[in-house]
Amino acid sequence: MLGVLIAVVLVWRVMVTTGLSGDVFWQWTAGQWMWAHHRLMTRDVFSYTVFGRRWVTEEWGYEVMLAELVAWWGPIAFWLLSAGLATLTVVVVVARLRRQGNSWTWVGLLAMIVGVGLAMFIKDRPQTVSYLFFALELWLLDRARQRPRTLFVLPPLLLVWANMHGSFLLALLVLLLEGVWSLVPVHWGRLNVSRPLPRRAIWLTVAASFAATLVNPHGPGLIAYAYHVSSNPEIANNIAEWLSPNFHALDQMLVVAGPILVTVLALAVRTGTVEWSDMVLAGGLLVATLQSARFMPYFDIAWVGFYGWLDKPLDLNRTRPTLLTPILGAVLAISLLHGPTVPAGTPTHEPVAAANFLSHQPGRVFTRYRWGDYMIHRHILVFIDGRTDLYVGTGIFSTYLKLKSLSINPDLVFQKYHVDWVVWPSGWALSTFLEHDPAWKLVMARQGALVFERVAGGPLVGGSA
Repeated sequence: MLGVLIAVVLVWRVMVTTGLSGDVFWQWTAGQWMWAHHRLMTRDVFSYTVFGRRWVTEEWGYEVMLAELVAWWGPIAFWLLSAGLATLTVVVVVARLRRQGNSWTWVGLLAMIVGVGLAMFIKDRPQTVSYLFFALELWLLDRARQRPRTLFVLPPLLLVWANMHGSFLLALLVLLLEGVWSLVPVHWGRLNVSRPLPRRAIWLTVAASFAATLVNPHGPGLIAYAYHVSSNPEIANNIAEWLSPNFHALDQMLVVAGPILVTVLALAVRTGTVEWSDMVLAGGLLVATLQSARFMPYFDIAWVGFYGWLDKPLDLNRTRPTLLTPILGAVLAISLLHGPTVPAGTPTHEPVAAANFLSHQPGRVFTRYRWGDYMIHRHILVFIDGRTDLYVGTGIFSTYLKLKSLSINPDLVFQKYHVDWVVWPSGWALSTFLEHDPAWKLVMARQGALVFERVAGGPLVGGSA
């Protein structure tokens, strides 16, 4: 139980100290827009570069839920939709491990791995819902091996999932693999599928779940769109969470390299059979994680299920908690939660002062990719923001990257899009350029953000349009 407590407290500690940043702002604002207009948002209304362009709001369910819960409960809803959902994810993982017959000692150790993985990616974003749904799917499949009627729950789960986040494709893949194991049971050396699901029941579930994902505002096109976003090289090569893990970071090394090492050692010393289905799922998600760090929490959730069979050879069932266990747990919980916190719903690392100033100024604003999300929330039209899929293929995303690296003349772009204000981090190449550009003047420097105003009739640096 001590390990479970540490996992839960860890995700709460992360959320109460980080505040809000990034995508949550445009998602929150999109949800508010849909509630206010009583219809789905299908066209962009937040930018001046692609205003009116078709936008597939694949996460609309999460966005309206976020906006409504914040309206009901206030800023505390941000914590409940992040740390609260992560807590439920840990609980479901623990329930699955206990169902497999694992001791509390082993469950606690594995739960801490899941807690660390969740803590690294926990935010007010729809991915947090999908982590819970993924853990719930695996628990339901385990339960269905003894009670096949449990499979009836999966199609409704997939219906909700498809309207929350594009990771429902992973859920369909897991069900498809279970169908394959029912047709081709594995009994090859130490590899084994000991409890394949009934063929008819699992394939009916696959068909029903696939049909359920089509019940969304975008119909069958949602599947193609979700696949397009997840496989787009422009997104994969430029967005941090789509890049490979940073193994210079200790936490990422722990939750990726650690399990790999333990797996190799365990397979070397264990003489019993290995659950092939769990191994394939964990191995596939490991490959996905090595390509894109965003799959790390899914890998951790699948991996701990695969490691349930290690409990007996380690003989951890003989371990019993002592009276010191709850005392130690309380001390650890207080230690982790102690310290300064950020009030729920507080923006962090966002140019709040700049937005306060610009909200009363006419003209178009250019700012960095991540800050665009907050500008949307402040009802300021943007050049670009975190909705990367909306801008891919328009030339806007590539233009932004060139501006960021100063590989093109900024004045030519700003003149083309009639930009009147630039909000940029101090010390970056573009801000240094504008500080020496007679066409711009610095009017504000707050919170690490510089605000530049175009000088009427000012000369352009590096030529003219």
